[in-house]
Amino acid sequence: MAAVDPGGEEFKVDTTELRMTAGKIDGHGAEFAEAHRSAHARVSSVSLGSGRAAAALVAMLAEWEKHGMEFKSHFTNFADGHRDAAVGYDGADEAGGERISDAGSVI
Repeated sequence: MAAVDPGGEEFKVDTTELRMTAGKIDGHGAEFAEAHRSAHARVSSVSLGSGRAAAALVAMLAEWEKHGMEFKSHFTNFADGHRDAAVGYDGADEAGGERISDAGSVI
């Protein structure tokens, strides 16, 4: 799709590339989530006995898990943004094409 930036210059958007990039971002997010789960499982199997060290490990793991979910969410949102942009550009192309067709039929 071609569009015009605020400076009046045309630029082209490849919506297929946007969708492919979204897929790659999803893949990175899945890899991150799996690596995080694996590391979490290994760390959570550590035994520090009882007392403050054990309590600190439990608290650290809970916080780490929360941050891991937040990071995974960032991957998902970033990928969704690419897909939404592709849909928007495709819709603009379609609408523009219909307006051109309508204008041509009036002539």
